[in-house]
Amino acid sequence: MSKGADQSLELLTSEEHKGYSVFQELFKIIPGLEGWLMVSGEDKVIAIAELIQKGANGSRGTTPRV
Repeated sequence: MSKGADQSLELLTSEEHKGYSVFQELFKIIPGLEGWLMVSGEDKVIAIAELIQKGANGSRGTTPRV
């Protein structure tokens, strides 16, 4: 990461930092996601965000309660 990027991260709020961390984890889990998002139009980005949200919601619904 560049020095300028490090300084930008320092300016993030706590909530923004959490969101950034989530995206970094998604990029590790889903190969090519970052590149795909960078070249896709807004409608495609929204569609993939909705699919990720749907998957997250579904995973919470299948977790057994103790």
